Amino acid sequence: FNGKVVVHPQAQKIEAYQNNANLLLSDDAEIDTKPELEIYADDVKCTHGATVGQLDDDMLFYLRSRAVDEKTARSLLTYAFADEVISEINLKEIQKLCFLVNPKAGKQRSEAIVREIQDLLGQKNIDFHFFNSDKEGSITKFIQTENLMGFDGLCVLGGDGTINEAINGLMSSDQSQSIPLGIIPIGSGNAFAETLGELDPIKALNNILSGTTSLIDVFKIEDREKTFFAINIIGWGMAAEVNILAEKLRWMGGIRYSVASLITVMLSLIHISEPTRPLYISYAVFCLK
Repeated sequence: FNGKVVVHPQAQKIEAYQNNANLLLSDDAEIDTKPELEIYADDVKCTHGATVGQLDDDMLFYLRSRAVDEKTARSLLTYAFADEVISEINLKEIQKLCFLVNPKAGKQRSEAIVREIQDLLGQKNIDFHFFNSDKEGSITKFIQTENLMGFDGLCVLGGDGTINEAINGLMSSDQSQSIPLGIIPIGSGNAFAETLGELDPIKALNNILSGTTSLIDVFKIEDREKTFFAINIIGWGMAAEVNILAEKLRWMGGIRYSVASLITVMLSLIHISEPTRPLYISYAVFCLK
């Protein structure tokens, strides 16, 4: 870093501040910093400075003694260091969202949730569009064929299956880098939403409206001439048998996976196979959380 503040002769009574703070996060990291002041006036108030250091061991020890694991403790201290700058960043205000709804998700409770969402968006003057899925694969096709550039984000209202359709639509249409995806869990299976740490639909929407995005890894599966994408889990053999049976037991809710597993084991419907092609982790999609 080399920064210079020049105070010209006519700039009397001026106040100028320059500070360069640096945090070294590894033993091999180094920083060369040189803040400068060049002053040609007499009546001024100017300061400059620089700091270089690593995370404070005493602070780390304090957090660890409060049952915070080391990785989290380091993350907290690093964020605290950068917060002075990060807090000044204004995120783009969300103005229009597209909601992809599975009407059959979560024992068909989507209608009540949609009304709550519409009321909340109306209060915040946010425009919206709802697309209701009428059959398997319709969400994927909608994303592939519709022009979504007028939306600030897509929001899935459903469970893991509905999310999977949206992911495949985004990835296969090369829109994953241009439009973020938000998750509003209303399905009977919400494993991915549980991983994100929010299972309440309205709280999830408020998180989305904050505008914060994160990158997630995506699986790319090539099977003969077809390509699929996934973010949650990939399974074959017994795992596939269990999910096929669980779909037939959807009326049972989330417990259907446990029941399907027991039935599959009892009926010895276990097939061990190898994937026809290697499994690759590739690409990335934006996910609002």
